[in-house]
Amino acid sequence: MRRKKRLQLLPMIILMIAAMSLTVFLTSRVTSEEPENFQLIVVEQGDTLWSIAREHRSPDEDIRNLVHNIRRINNLQSAVIYPGDKILIPCTI
Repeated sequence: MRRKKRLQLLPMIILMIAAMSLTVFLTSRVTSEEPENFQLIVVEQGDTLWSIAREHRSPDEDIRNLVHNIRRINNLQSAVIYPGDKILIPCTI
């Protein structure tokens, strides 16, 4: 008898865990500091990620964080970019 009750509770427990996991996932996506707007930049001769970040950062923004975000947004494995590359720069609102 007890075993039958436990088996009846198992789907409910699994459902509750799945709902909590989904809530945590969706909340982390909504509270992300990632901006929704981007500017497309075409890299020119002599440009570096640091020089581009310096031109597009807000006055109170840490340039290291912006370079990191640019690399993450564009899936760059390193900070090396080449003329003609197109990269997305996060826009501050």
